[in-house]
Amino acid sequence: MRLKSIGTCALFGILSVFSLNGCLVGGSNFSEDVAMAYEECRPGEISFLTSKHGMQTVFDRCGSNNFNNFAWAPDGIHLYFRVTLAGHILNGERKTIATIGAPGALANGHWLDNSRIVLLLPPFKDEEGVTVTVYNRDTDKFTGIRAALKEPKDVYAGDTTQTIFLTDVDVDGVRRPYRVNLTTGEMTPILEWLEGPISRFTHQTDMGMVTWSDDEGAAHVAKLDGSERITFENATRAVIHPEGRYVALEYLGDPISPFDQRTWDEVSAQVREREIRRREQWSERLPDWAPKEIQPPTIDIYDLEREERWTLTAVQGDNFEWYPSRNYYCSLRMWGVEGKELNKNVLLLDLAERLRMAEKGDVPLGLKHSTATNVSNDTPQESAE
Repeated sequence: MRLKSIGTCALFGILSVFSLNGCLVGGSNFSEDVAMAYEECRPGEISFLTSKHGMQTVFDRCGSNNFNNFAWAPDGIHLYFRVTLAGHILNGERKTIATIGAPGALANGHWLDNSRIVLLLPPFKDEEGVTVTVYNRDTDKFTGIRAALKEPKDVYAGDTTQTIFLTDVDVDGVRRPYRVNLTTGEMTPILEWLEGPISRFTHQTDMGMVTWSDDEGAAHVAKLDGSERITFENATRAVIHPEGRYVALEYLGDPISPFDQRTWDEVSAQVREREIRRREQWSERLPDWAPKEIQPPTIDIYDLEREERWTLTAVQGDNFEWYPSRNYYCSLRMWGVEGKELNKNVLLLDLAERLRMAEKGDVPLGLKHSTATNVSNDTPQESAE
């Protein structure tokens, strides 16, 4: 199966449906600007921008790529992803895609090893609970057990080979972390020191660390007993590197225009000033209902050892994970490159040299010092799981 192009990459494609009167803005026609903003995906542009930063895209550059979630196997070769109702597994070496079914799978899939992946399947019709299913790609078989899950999210490896960690809502509708037994379906609360509802959640078993975000727009990192807590007040998700030194932070970046997107690093101050004026004039002519700004999903890397925070300017996206088979590689769902929105894709990026240069005090291509200063170290507390 090949993911084929379905047309424009536009985020607000509804604009192109309307017949807009031409208005001169910076020497071009208003309608022409709209058409340019929503032109067809250009694979050459994507290839140039990603190659410039040494990034690899997994799917066709201008494919439909409407995947809902994805997860890499430990070998870094097999990629589970879901499109519409079906789940699929990509073999990166053979460049083949197998459809495995699992309609409507909830949350992300989690690989137990290179052959088995845990999927959470919704109940059928009037049934209650979620089926915790293990798919074995070697035998092409499913095994499952029913668990009293309601709205599961963020599945990660448990503390044994027969358990997983995830979050779900309790009887009061509050999202909390749980351990689920893959054999019995039994659910038990974990991290009971973690007070209040949580939004996103990751669990790094080997390093004994956990991250979560709250409803106040902050992400937190802590030991499993709740000690050594660090809070990032402007992040929506945090993901710890397997060796424990770096933390990737997801958040919504500074607002930008949906039009004339480009990296300011490549234009002079004079051109930048002219383009800002042109964009402001253009925005004034938009109808009231039209969005004038968007916030690209942005990723920062925080060095716990040096207490430094860097913004990843090379690419914007979310669903960040540390790539399992090559150290300091990362994987994410690409929103755009250098602040320009592009066709969605799964992307691989090597951060090793960039982080090495940053540690030496250099400023590598695609990284810049973050302006965020609101990192707080919370007082450790006595607690137990």
